[in-house]
Amino acid sequence: MSKLLKENIFELLLLIGLVLFSIGFFMFSVQIGFIVTGLIIIVLTIYLNKEQQGGGD
Repeated sequence: MSKLLKENIFELLLLIGLVLFSIGFFMFSVQIGFIVTGLIIIVLTIYLNKEQQGGGD
């Protein structure tokens, strides 16, 4: 468990930050919350796809 956490700490913190970011927009407005959450999912998918293909840092 500890090894898994150490290997994926960046992704875990990124997801926690994105969830909190999305919650903040939902507190502002439901419509803006859905738009921002959709954009976050699109950007995260592109990032993970590049990383999986070996194009990441």
